[in-house]
Amino acid sequence: MGSYKQNVRGGWLGPWAFAITAAGVVGWAAQALLPATVTLSSGPLAIIVVVVLGLYIGTVLHFHYAQPATDSLIRPRVLLFKKEQIGLFVISPADWLMYRAAYTLFVTESDGFERVLGIGEVLIFQDDKNVQLLIRERAAGADEIWKSLDAGSKDHFGQIVLKPGAPKIEWIAHEAS
Repeated sequence: MGSYKQNVRGGWLGPWAFAITAAGVVGWAAQALLPATVTLSSGPLAIIVVVVLGLYIGTVLHFHYAQPATDSLIRPRVLLFKKEQIGLFVISPADWLMYRAAYTLFVTESDGFERVLGIGEVLIFQDDKNVQLLIRERAAGADEIWKSLDAGSKDHFGQIVLKPGAPKIEWIAHEAS
């Protein structure tokens, strides 16, 4: 399995599209501003080539360094669960958590399958940097785990995984028939 940058398909397209568009704009501006006697060995054409290459290299570097490294994604850990309203988790901080954003909770089973546990949203960032995640919807099919958490068990804390985004509530609220 390759790195994130190796797995991205079409990653070459963005820099080339930008460079070709920039070349077209610069070429159009050059034909409008420069005299008709410009040749391949003239100074203005060399400047245009250097500008387009500079734009391309700058764009490539921007795309390269703007990609998040998969190693840098810190997964928050569950620290505490309280049965307030539907449920409230206190989780460790992570840079990618945002206020009022929705996240999906999964529980990793012994065979590696990640079962949907529910949908939550960041309620507050505590002074100690930990995060309160309010559960908005509990997934059908994860009742045993929820009963265990409601009873105060911490057995599943290490198995709970938080991921950005949330499926439609109808998808998790009703068991498949």
